[in-house]
Amino acid sequence: MNGKTKSECHQERKAQKRQAAKRKAKTTRFQTEARRRQADLERRKRQQQPRTPRPLAVAQARRRAVRRYQHLKEVSSTEQEAAEQAAREYKVSPGTLRRWHKLHREGGLKALCPQSKRPKTIHTHIPLWVKGLVVLLRLQYGWGQHRLSAELKRRQVYTLSHRSVRKILDAQPGVTIRTYHLRGKSNGIAYQRWGRSCPNDWWHIDFKGPIRLEDGTEAEIVVLIDARSRYCVACVAQIGAFNTEQTQQACLQAFTQFGLPKVMLSDNGSVFSSRYEGGTTRFSQWLKEQQDIDHWRIQPYYPECNGKAEAFIKTLKRELLSRRSFADLADLQAALDRFVYYYNNYRGHSRLGWQAPVFRYVGQAPSVVGVADIPGLEGIVIPGLQPASVQPPPNITPQRVAAMRALVPFSP
Repeated sequence: MNGKTKSECHQERKAQKRQAAKRKAKTTRFQTEARRRQADLERRKRQQQPRTPRPLAVAQARRRAVRRYQHLKEVSSTEQEAAEQAAREYKVSPGTLRRWHKLHREGGLKALCPQSKRPKTIHTHIPLWVKGLVVLLRLQYGWGQHRLSAELKRRQVYTLSHRSVRKILDAQPGVTIRTYHLRGKSNGIAYQRWGRSCPNDWWHIDFKGPIRLEDGTEAEIVVLIDARSRYCVACVAQIGAFNTEQTQQACLQAFTQFGLPKVMLSDNGSVFSSRYEGGTTRFSQWLKEQQDIDHWRIQPYYPECNGKAEAFIKTLKRELLSRRSFADLADLQAALDRFVYYYNNYRGHSRLGWQAPVFRYVGQAPSVVGVADIPGLEGIVIPGLQPASVQPPPNITPQRVAAMRALVPFSP
């Protein structure tokens, strides 16, 4: 043992362990910078926040004012003069000074400590029918707390904050809700959101499928979305996948009803990338030669470029396709038409300030009171909910959409 006794070796090992415990744990440069950044942020917050005096210091200051008031009463001719002079010195009102004197006489220094003005019990009774409606909309359509709060307020049903909505959902057994963010995560990428200044500047086109029907066949859906307003100008279903000619036919129907866009944006699917020999794509050539529309395609493997169409498909899947089955193609198309009618004219959009897409598309939106316009809730009867009142949507023509593109928008 190198001339050392067993106890000496034991003491040396204990000393080495104590020395190792004093050493700092190994950390990376990123961890060190993050810790210093967090400490600096907390220090800045402490500097910005005004320091609140301790309750004992406040009570002692009030006791000094009371003692000054008692001394002036002994030397002054009247109590009024003593109270006014002491109040001027301590910058309070005479009534406050007399109240402090009474509290000190009855309870001493402890009675002069500042008391919270918050009521001991806060009674905020949310009607039971409102809670039931919130849970119903969550289970039926998967709406988050921000959308539920905004829709109930916009429809003049009931005013609730999104925090109150979250408390209602958390208190219901079997209702799960995750933290709902209105903006997507960036994942370290400097995304730049952009929008168009006029309707029919850009249209987004995309497909959703396959969708299995009850008769065993599979259908596919093509959607066209206006970039300015998120207005859905086409949502057409058919049996089997769309080819180039069928996609062109769906676009022609939208062109006839809403006018021509300047640019059509799509992904790199086979319908949009199939080429003539040595020439441009078939879909691009058809748009440019016959409709004078530029066709742009997104970068490969980057669907965020076509995000407005992707977002609509996500909403369509969450609120319609995943919640019911369809007997045949006619049943599916009827459900799509009903949902698009509701989405365009009555469903608030978070990126539009909870306005319906039709408001940005033609500058006018129908007013709605109640929930009778929501698909699936037409015949619902809730005790306490006022009768629904729904205005018809405005008539949309290519001339009316073109009027929104003028220097000063007007109604044709």
